[in-house]
Amino acid sequence: MKTLIEKYCEAVESTGKEITIQLQDGLTEKLYNKVKAVANRYDIACHAGSYDILLKPSVKYIDGRKL
Repeated sequence: MKTLIEKYCEAVESTGKEITIQLQDGLTEKLYNKVKAVANRYDIACHAGSYDILLKPSVKYIDGRKL
């Protein structure tokens, strides 16, 4: 069974759209590290704020073509 973060990463990967996860109690370093580890497996960029995490595609282009 996949975790919620894995499902979010798959959604970002398939749609190419960003997802912001809003956190009610704020972000801890431990939680961010767990999310970042999953995002890295999916080649998804992960950015943190005080109360949210942004997941977005980390697509690389050369001459306008996706690698």
